[in-house]
Amino acid sequence: MQISATLNTVSDCLATARTLLQDFIAPYRYPDTDVVSAMNFALLDMKRVRPDIFVGIRYENRHGFSPGGDTTGGDPTQTVPSGVATIPTMTAQQTSRPRRHGVFVVPSFDTTTPANWPTTLVPVPPEYRMALVYYAAGHVQLRDDEVTQDSRAASFIGSYKQIMEVGQ
Repeated sequence: MQISATLNTVSDCLATARTLLQDFIAPYRYPDTDVVSAMNFALLDMKRVRPDIFVGIRYENRHGFSPGGDTTGGDPTQTVPSGVATIPTMTAQQTSRPRRHGVFVVPSFDTTTPANWPTTLVPVPPEYRMALVYYAAGHVQLRDDEVTQDSRAASFIGSYKQIMEVGQ
């Protein structure tokens, strides 16, 4: 299992989380879908504590939705209005339909199609991607009954909070 320093894709984040969880051998103690679902919870919490992360990021899907007001329908030949950030631009094949929460769009990862994870981009600035991994690792580890797992989970969640600057 190779770890990517950039954590650009869901697969990169999943591999890093598996390293933190020391969960290398199949069948995994924590199924892939559980870890990716925990990443979705992390995105929701990131929106709660740092909504600015999602401002100005443009998401395209087959319905032509993007928060910048662009209605090109995902047509790559159309020009994007000035002032609309286009990094990362995510197509319907790369992410599930973004959900509206307040005035911001919070994307979610498709947990039903693992084959897409190597190309599914993580729509979070690079400096916050490790926080996503820490949150996911802590979240899945909280379900264990072992006392030692609780302290590890708390440590991972603490690392998430430190990166996100929660309560500082």
